[in-house]
Amino acid sequence: MRPSARFLYHHCRKVCPMTASSNSVDRLPRPRFNYIEIPASDVRQSASFYENVFRWKINDAKSHRPGFSDATGNIGGAWVTGRPASREAGILLYVWVDSIEATLAGVKSNGGEVAMPSQPGHPGANFHIATFRDPAGNLLGLYQEL
Repeated sequence: MRPSARFLYHHCRKVCPMTASSNSVDRLPRPRFNYIEIPASDVRQSASFYENVFRWKINDAKSHRPGFSDATGNIGGAWVTGRPASREAGILLYVWVDSIEATLAGVKSNGGEVAMPSQPGHPGANFHIATFRDPAGNLLGLYQEL
């Protein structure tokens, strides 16, 4: 089920409060990523996972469609049911973190699993990447600059 444009507008304003005013975030160039729907088998479990692992702000946590905003407030979204998890790397989203190892420990302790441990992005890279699966099985990446 696709959300209506009206739902996305109001939901995005709710979960991304920084975009609700005429501040500098509103003036960032477009097009840009702004809203992500993450498939979930249990939306509350998924919301709890992302809140605990990444400290994302959760909105309407007890609803059938909890939303989130990331640490920057620039990207928000919601967990949705009725859609299969993204188990394979098609488009692979990466979350920029301060410590991949600490984040992977949080992934494991909150019901996720490590798919690929930390490794250089390419030979000689000044960054590392890793991938994990959330409790619903979605594959996501982690990025850390060294």
